[in-house]
Amino acid sequence: MQGQTRLRRIAESPDDVEVDEPVQAEASRPSAFTEAQREAAGLALQMALRTLSQKTLVALSSLYSLLLAGAVFWVFWRILADPSVLQLFGAGMFACFALAIHLVRKR
Repeated sequence: MQGQTRLRRIAESPDDVEVDEPVQAEASRPSAFTEAQREAAGLALQMALRTLSQKTLVALSSLYSLLLAGAVFWVFWRILADPSVLQLFGAGMFACFALAIHLVRKR
């Protein structure tokens, strides 16, 4: 049954279609079809890579915020043992600076 088709045109009636007669496909059609498949696969790959790069940028932006918060935590952790007034004031100013940088980057 290879090479036969049961497809019919919509305008034809089912009585006019003969299924027993084999239909030969043109030699140029499979190459054109595979070329269309390659083009569609290329477009799908481009869309996937574009999405992946956008998600990577979002992750890097979040990583920057995490590093900023980690730096503030590290500064407070360093002065936790024996803090002076100047050290607490400096750590608080650094925390405010980090918060300002974070807010400016998010806008």
